[in-house]
Amino acid sequence: KNQKLKLPYLKRTKLINSPKNNFDIFIGEGTDIVFTAIKKGHTEQEDIVEFIKKSRALKGNNIHRFFITLSSITDTAKLIAKEKKLNLLDIEKLNYILKIYRQPIILGQ
Repeated sequence: KNQKLKLPYLKRTKLINSPKNNFDIFIGEGTDIVFTAIKKGHTEQEDIVEFIKKSRALKGNNIHRFFITLSSITDTAKLIAKEKKLNLLDIEKLNYILKIYRQPIILGQ
């Protein structure tokens, strides 16, 4: 269960607000490309599927895809993310990381 994750150095970043999809998209470029969705509300399988569709346009070996939810996530959405090899961070994992760095945690919705 312990998984090492090496995050790349990013030279440029861009945040795209996407109210239509109910999540924001963060794109970081450097030696690798990081494509991340950040959702404030409850995450359903449709959110994961929509994010995967949007990220398919990116081709290459050094692309990292993350989906961060600041609330709860359904089991079906977790399974789809795992099947598609999508890095998924829910509020529990995010708060765990913040605690390691002695940062304030995020309260759930």
